[in-house]
Amino acid sequence: MFSFCKMQIAGDDFILIDNSKNEFEYSYKLLSEFLCNRHYGVGANALLIIETSEIVDFKMKIFDNKGDEVQISGNGLICLAQYLHEENLIHKPEFYIETLASIKKVKVKVEEGIVMEIESDLENMAEVIENNEIKNILKGKAKKVFSGEIKI
Repeated sequence: MFSFCKMQIAGDDFILIDNSKNEFEYSYKLLSEFLCNRHYGVGANALLIIETSEIVDFKMKIFDNKGDEVQISGNGLICLAQYLHEENLIHKPEFYIETLASIKKVKVKVEEGIVMEIESDLENMAEVIENNEIKNILKGKAKKVFSGEIKI
């Protein structure tokens, strides 16, 4: 049995599984094909796996609904960062997440204990002009849809 959380942002939805204690024994590929199926599973665009990283705070693995591992998802990164903060897995306003693409710096804006916004710099994302500089920034806030447990 394992626990999971489903989150969504801007029309994308993700299933998150915390494997930061490295106790998970199932194939991520097969699990993503099953869980992400909208007819027979929970239904989602992708499966996000939280793991420990040997070089930064956390590692994010992403598997699409066909079971393929992908490099990065901006919306997935926001969901994962918000989950880490809301589940008290990290308490810093700035931290780093390792992805298959690269290491991403994440900033979390919290007001009165509530996550208000997540920000990360992502290459090839929307360009924002700030102080006459063009920056690639992704901002947003996810919504937890539900949490549950699955017995296999």
